[in-house]
This record gives sequence, structure tokens and C-alpha cells, in this order.
Amino acid sequence: MKRLCAPLFLSVSLASAFGQSNTPPPVDVAHDAAGIFFWILPMLLALIPLIINLVLMFWVGSDAKNRDMTHRGIWMLFVFLTGFLGWFVYLLVRPTSTLSPANGCVIDTKWKVGPLSYHACAVEPAHTQPEARNVPLPEVIIFDHVGFKGASARTNLSFLYLGKFWNDRISSVIVVNGVWRFYRDAHYGGDYWDLGPGYYECFFTSKGPDDVVSSFQAIELS
Repeated sequence: MKRLCAPLFLSVSLASAFGQSNTPPPVDVAHDAAGIFFWILPMLLALIPLIINLVLMFWVGSDAKNRDMTHRGIWMLFVFLTGFLGWFVYLLVRPTSTLSPANGCVIDTKWKVGPLSYHACAVEPAHTQPEARNVPLPEVIIFDHVGFKGASARTNLSFLYLGKFWNDRISSVIVVNGVWRFYRDAHYGGDYWDLGPGYYECFFTSKGPDDVVSSFQAIELS
């Protein structure tokens, strides 16, 4: 009897042994996920400054293109390598598109058209009673590129000189009110072109060469 049962017990024991060895150990999913996360996290943190620098670089490239700045590629590379520091430096040195004395513009303080004129002080020494009139201010919007693109500036003033940014750069214009005279040279010198209210997508297509205006003034009210 023992000889007959021995092979049976041996086969059961072997089956149990092989069965246990073929069963995979339990998988700790949470532990594996945590390991992968802590392995990827430093890589993600390292990519954040790179992404920020790329965004700043493309913004500087677009802004420099709109301002027709030279060495645009150098500025993009500089900002990409230095990040926020280079971006702040760019903001400090880039040319501004404002029509103001701070940008080299010379306002015509003797300008006068109709009942409108330039006043140095809001309260004049004579203290005269102002005359109430519904007179629209002459207004013009100038653009750096044709098609009303690029840098722009809106003004109601006349300028003897357009400054270091706008001199010889006007390519299109919107005359909102009044008739404006645009001069080739500073201080209302040289050839000139008169434009009334309207949209001039290509400013000088029929009026003269492009990018030559150095001064302008309102000459009539509309």
C-alpha cells in the first residue's frame, strides 16, 4: 500500500511546487507609479525654464519685427540664453513708437487751425471766458507698414519733427478728422501731400514715395 501511495504523494508534491513557482508575485501599482513620477518630475521641472525662454524668444522676435529692428535674430538668441533678464534688457532698449518729446518728437506749439490752437497753459493770464463750440479735433492715426500693420500712433497734434522712430517710416494712415498735410522734411519743409478723412491703406501709392515723411500738421477742420 505504501509503495502504491508513494508515487501519488510525489506527483502531488511536485505539482504543488511547480504550481507555486508559476504564480506571479503581487504587483504594487502605487509603488511603481510613485517611482515613475519621481523619476519624471525632475525632467519636467528642468523643461519649464526652457519653455519660458522659448516663449520670450518668439515674443521678442515678433515685437522686433513689428518695430523693424535690426539684428532681430541676435536679440532672440540673447533672450533665449538669458531668459527674463534678457527680456527686461530688450524692453529697456527697444525703440518706442509713441509720438512724444521723450521719443525725439518736436510738437508745433505755434500751430493753429480755425478756432483751435496750442495753449501752453489751461488758464491764460487774461482769464477770458472760453467760447463754447462743437468743433471736432483733427485726428490722425499713422502706421509703420502698409495695410494698417506694424506700430501705430494716434494724435491730435502737429509735429515739426516726428522723432527717431517715426521719421521716414509712415506707410499707411487713417485720417479721422480734418485735413492733414504731410511733409517730406522736418519743420514743414520740402514736398507735401494733403489728405482728408479716409483710410489710406497704401499711404503714398498715388501721392508720392513711401517712408519719407518727417513732419505733418492739420491745416483744415472737417
